[in-house]
Amino acid sequence: MEGRIILVYDAVLMRPGCALLQAAMGGTVSASLFPSEHWLLGPTSHLKPYAMTQQQLDDLVLFHTNAAKQGIDPLVMLNLEGK
Repeated sequence: MEGRIILVYDAVLMRPGCALLQAAMGGTVSASLFPSEHWLLGPTSHLKPYAMTQQQLDDLVLFHTNAAKQGIDPLVMLNLEGK
């Protein structure tokens, strides 16, 4: 992925916006990188575009993929990893 990487993401709920929200809010990242069960389907008060590096995006996708494989909500997964 070249150029600026912008991900539309809710950092409070720990969820990416769906493809429509990515497009509407200026995201350059495909929502399909993330498990679809983690997508936000509507706007939230904390949903906003974040600029990031490719490594940050890769780490975030891996985090969500691991949470989905274990059937764990991303917020719960974050708490488990923090312990």
